[in-house]
Amino acid sequence: MVTLEKSTALFNQKYNIEEIRNAYENAFNKIKQDVSERNNTMNITIEDVHTKEAITAVRKTIELIGKIKSIDHRYINEIYGYETAFNGVNGRIVVKGGFSSGYQGEGPQGLKRILAELGVNERKIEEYVNSVQKKFTIFI
Repeated sequence: MVTLEKSTALFNQKYNIEEIRNAYENAFNKIKQDVSERNNTMNITIEDVHTKEAITAVRKTIELIGKIKSIDHRYINEIYGYETAFNGVNGRIVVKGGFSSGYQGEGPQGLKRILAELGVNERKIEEYVNSVQKKFTIFI
């Protein structure tokens, strides 16, 4: 299930993935205006998806949260496994499931791919994603 949650002082609204696809351009333009007018944050939660779906969802929504400041990756539970948060200047994208680390499977390979697309140094990617530690933070 994928939801987009926009939180302001005035309302909380959630959209399903089809609505995100239909409203992407309008939401992006509105957020650009809102940020200049007031302190507005965008929180996007992507959960219960396979790696390929997680990559696609992050690619389609990453511009909404602005320049990425940091990425947090941690083990949360046996249901989702890992949670990866992409923290931008205008909000964050949290992926529950989809990405993982510590072995050579699809989840770690997908995480490596998206980190490389975001400009993370290849040495850092290999060091953190191949590690068996349960959490890490990368500052960009």
